[in-house]
Amino acid sequence: MTRLNHAPWLIGAWLAVESDKEAVSALRGQLAHPGLDWQGLMAFANEQLLVPLLYDALSEKGLLGDLPDDVGTYLSFLAERNRARNKRLETQILEACRALNRVGITPMPIKGAAELLETPQAAETTSVVVGDLDILVQPQEGEAAADRLGELGYSVLHHYPAESHAVADLYRPQDAAVIDLHRHPLALPALLSGEKMWAAGSEIRRHGARLRLPSATDHLACRVLHEQVQDGNLVSAGINLRSVYQVARTLQRHGPSLDLKGLRHSLQPHGLTTALTTGLMAAQDIFAAPVPTSQANDLWSRVVHGRRLLRLRYAALGRPNNAIGNMWSPFARYRYGPAQPGTTGIWRLLKLRVRHGVPALAHYGGVLARRLLRA
Repeated sequence: MTRLNHAPWLIGAWLAVESDKEAVSALRGQLAHPGLDWQGLMAFANEQLLVPLLYDALSEKGLLGDLPDDVGTYLSFLAERNRARNKRLETQILEACRALNRVGITPMPIKGAAELLETPQAAETTSVVVGDLDILVQPQEGEAAADRLGELGYSVLHHYPAESHAVADLYRPQDAAVIDLHRHPLALPALLSGEKMWAAGSEIRRHGARLRLPSATDHLACRVLHEQVQDGNLVSAGINLRSVYQVARTLQRHGPSLDLKGLRHSLQPHGLTTALTTGLMAAQDIFAAPVPTSQANDLWSRVVHGRRLLRLRYAALGRPNNAIGNMWSPFARYRYGPAQPGTTGIWRLLKLRVRHGVPALAHYGGVLARRLLRA
């Protein structure tokens, strides 16, 4: 039987974005091992939304014929269904873009929605699993964009306040996904603003729609910061393998054009160079992503990365790490704006942490106490 705490590394090796002949030969030997717990492996891959991607990766490596028949049929079925859904999502995105164009708005699909439009054939050929459709508009266009999509029959599931990074979640019963309309790509716009991302993108035309796609560097930044900061994995030591895989694919496809030095410089005042470094380390160690040797791995980043890998291997560490993350998150440096140039900002940061972090910690303590009393 396969030990399930080895599942992330087995599946990571099968999904590796770069493999030579020796690596493929070793993978063929792995697939032939009689002790593989295929049901457990597929359950883990399904939980991480990686099954359709596995089909593509094993096909590229010429390994589909080495799978048990039922596993190959299962992967093929889900990959086919996911491609059909992706084609519907592409149609939905382009319809929304054309509608926004008619009122003078040029939208920017981001994250998974951008990956579906990366090439004219992407939706038909990629097995990336997309959840909601994230669409960015310039901040001053947010309400007009929501109103225009309402005219297409979208209902508002949730409308966000004007100071939020999001505008609204929009839904139509006939569609395959909800549209998340954004002013900024992240909940903390200081890390990556909508204006900056929109300006750095490139305009394309697709089936009568005018839209912008993010630069490769901003796409990578959005993926890393969403997974590490917005999802809280930097402080809770979690790893979203689907997001890390997309980081690995971006590194493999766009490596030479990525401005990692500039990205690191922009994150330094927020204390988030560790997020970038550990994001790259995860992509390299799990999915064999090509990371430039210039991206030095400092001691603290190796400690944080090791903690994340430990949690990935041992699921029982999830709850205590979540508790640590919930307690530390309110005190995280990135929540209090960039450090002041020319100063350490230690006293400023300490005062902000006490002013904002302590009440949040007290809130978590109250929630925990109420749960213990109910138990």
